[in-house]
Amino acid sequence: MIYQRQEEFVNSLFTLAMINETRREVWTQVARQHMHNMSDHLFNAFEKFFLTSAEVRSNDTIEIWSFSTSIFFAVTVVTTIGYGNPVPVTQFGRMMCIIFSLFGIPLTLVTIADIGKFLSEHLIWMYGNYLKLKQFLCYRRKAKKERREHVCEQCKKQGLSANVQIVEEQRLSLRIFYIYRVKYSSIIDRFSNLICFKKLI
Repeated sequence: MIYQRQEEFVNSLFTLAMINETRREVWTQVARQHMHNMSDHLFNAFEKFFLTSAEVRSNDTIEIWSFSTSIFFAVTVVTTIGYGNPVPVTQFGRMMCIIFSLFGIPLTLVTIADIGKFLSEHLIWMYGNYLKLKQFLCYRRKAKKERREHVCEQCKKQGLSANVQIVEEQRLSLRIFYIYRVKYSSIIDRFSNLICFKKLI
């Protein structure tokens, strides 16, 4: 249609040239009439059919509704982003888009809320386990350190370590053993001497 108007404009100019019309008013009137017609047709093409200047120049429409652009359009509708390049042109398509958005937007919001709840619960669970593990490792390290550095209260006052305490206890038990052994042997010797003396009598 646009190319037809262009051809009509060229033909009318050629006709004026053929009849040797040289008056400026005639040329201006013909040019303005065809320019208004062209403007009407271009605005109509842009408004109703969403044609671009590249499509008008090439006299061919570029297919914008592919599978990927349709999915992209549906996602932008239900997430309320509203990307405005591929849009439904027909009245039925626009009505279906409104119905789709009326049902799709609440479902999308519910889904996003569920995903957020799921992620927050798992994040809280992971953080709780992290705190338990941290507490366990700190307690274990503290208990190991206390076992390694355990010293009795008396040794702490005297400034002795745990190893010195064990050596001192061993020495004390050996002394007691030797004392008992010597005293017991002396008692046995006396008792045996007494028995021998009685036999002699």
